[in-house]
Amino acid sequence: MKKTMFVLTCLLLITATSFAQATDIYMIIDGKGANIDSALSDLLLDKDLYLDKFVTLANVMYPEFGFNARKVTFFECAPWFDDSETYLFRDTRMMYSKEMSFYFQPTKTDRDMRKAMLDFVGKYLINPQVMTISGRFVEHQLSTGLILYLFLVDSFELLGKKYTGAIPDKVTYK
Repeated sequence: MKKTMFVLTCLLLITATSFAQATDIYMIIDGKGANIDSALSDLLLDKDLYLDKFVTLANVMYPEFGFNARKVTFFECAPWFDDSETYLFRDTRMMYSKEMSFYFQPTKTDRDMRKAMLDFVGKYLINPQVMTISGRFVEHQLSTGLILYLFLVDSFELLGKKYTGAIPDKVTYK
């Protein structure tokens, strides 16, 4: 009986430690209610700190938030980008001028989330909304030398609802 309790305690401790480490993997940038471009400035100014890391942009105001389903065909992109259920967030001025894009894909098994995304395609919110966006920040260089900054969104919160998805392991198929 004591051995069983000891083993269960050890397993519980290992599980709790793993969970604590998993929740700490996101670096947080607090937007403090300012326009998302302010948080993106922090992200780009300290890009060496954030590249290939999981980042949460918390408490950011996203003007005219919306997105479209769009296949992306940059050279050697992973099939995840070419999927019709990969959604591109509407650009802000900074995102457009700095070649930065936010991509989101709902989990294939979550039918309700996929339906919500289909209903949202082509629409955008006129009034700025406070959001929290989490994902991985990556850099991709095209064969032409142009550098794209990609934020692969694994979850975002909008109007009290959390949307979760899946992100690719890598940007290219190589």
